Amino acid sequence: MRRCVKLCLSFAQKIFGEDKNETRMTGHVAIVTGAESGVGFEVAKSLCEAGNDVILACKDETQSKVAIDKIKEQAPDAVAAFMQVGD
Repeated sequence: MRRCVKLCLSFAQKIFGEDKNETRMTGHVAIVTGAESGVGFEVAKSLCEAGNDVILACKDETQSKVAIDKIKEQAPDAVAAFMQVGD
């Protein structure tokens, strides 16, 4: 699990940049699967905080709405929406 988290963080640093002089990914629409918790949630939150519109593609609508509320607490202007995915 730690290796997965390190890989995701490395990828996020490449997308978002480590300092303000680097190009950042903003103004896009992203679909994140499994975004109601864990790594998916952190990715969705980071994308929203960077100014992207994010669709949380998840199985559980209730958990997704909780995740969206958490994202909007930290990024009030975030555009985040739920999309149902099947098994």
